Amino acid sequence: MPELLDFGKNSIFIWTCYGITILVLGSLVITSLRKKKMTKRALTTVLDEQNKTK
Repeated sequence: MPELLDFGKNSIFIWTCYGITILVLGSLVITSLRKKKMTKRALTTVLDEQNKTK
């Protein structure tokens, strides 16, 4: 198994790319979840206001 993880003289560049990719994808997931939560909260507020006016 360790042979699969050894990329020779280019290891530092490959592992750096893997790390950056994981960070970017992780931040996209976190940002998307936060945005979903904010949108859901805003929609609930708008719907509550509409129900009060009826």
